[in-house]
Amino acid sequence: MPAPSILATDAASRASPPQIVQDTQAIIEAVETNPSAIGYIKKEDLVDSVKVVWRAD
Repeated sequence: MPAPSILATDAASRASPPQIVQDTQAIIEAVETNPSAIGYIKKEDLVDSVKVVWRAD
């Protein structure tokens, strides 16, 4: 099983901690369906259906 990944589901709210999901695909699906979501994934896992807003090189 892949390591858990982090998904910040509400970028505007600092009241709740980020969700932890089980894999990169879960992050991508959440970001695709929630315009307020921010996910952290490896660049090699990036797909065209999500937008990059910042990269840590």
